[in-house]
Amino acid sequence: MKLRPTDAVILASNGIHTLSTAQVQTTLEQIGDQRPKLLAELLVKAIEQRAHPYQDNATVLAVRHRA
Repeated sequence: MKLRPTDAVILASNGIHTLSTAQVQTTLEQIGDQRPKLLAELLVKAIEQRAHPYQDNATVLAVRHRA
């Protein structure tokens, strides 16, 4: 896979399945090109806010490709 400048790569545990692809995309769009740490924090927060009764743990690592 060839990455373009400002592409984001997200590595997450299966706990992220609480969010839909659209919810992850919305979070990406909200932060634009800001820090990857913020992206990871917002995704975990979105998972926690869902308050799914059988929520698995969630770990998110986000990185941005810089040319």
